[in-house]
Amino acid sequence: MSKDSLNSKLAAMSPRELIMLFVAGLVVIVLIGFTFFIEPLWKKSQSMERRLASEATQASSLNQQLQIYLEALEEDPDKALISSIAELEEKDAILEQRFRDELKTLVTPDEMPALVSRMFDDAQQVRLESMATIAPVNIFAGREDLSELTLYRHGLTLTFSGSYFDIRDFLQRAQKENIKLYWEAMDYQVSDYPNGKVTLEFYTVSTQRTFIRV
Repeated sequence: MSKDSLNSKLAAMSPRELIMLFVAGLVVIVLIGFTFFIEPLWKKSQSMERRLASEATQASSLNQQLQIYLEALEEDPDKALISSIAELEEKDAILEQRFRDELKTLVTPDEMPALVSRMFDDAQQVRLESMATIAPVNIFAGREDLSELTLYRHGLTLTFSGSYFDIRDFLQRAQKENIKLYWEAMDYQVSDYPNGKVTLEFYTVSTQRTFIRV
């Protein structure tokens, strides 16, 4: 489309249509901008879940092998078998400790509300409008090989408002501070230009099926 043709189309638009076009373009720009902050955090959360699932799968496999060896040992005490059992037990202990260390780096469900309050205390221009809990979900639900393990995802849904730049700065700070929370989804709406409203879901994980108190 030529520049003259574009100018003609714009000139033919009513003020209302021009405003709608401007707002639509602004939303696209905003969403692209926020993607640079949210997408790395989302990818990080997916990587964490895959890592925890992998460690849990390895632990389950080791426990199954260990059980087989223990049953065999009852029938035929053998030095080689005893050595294999000791090796499996050592690997299992290392894996379990790694799993626990991973969970210790995360914010606990009980700490989440206070953390959210601090985040917004440091962002005076961003207004928290609502905070709601998401029911805990077992990450390993439906996995028969991990039926004995429970690891729950505890989520919060936040709705907050502010200008594009204030919200951008808020998300940048959250990213730079490396807060051990994982981002799930974000929705941005231009509510009253230049202000917008964001609905953000994020979560932590723990072995306890505790509901977050807000």
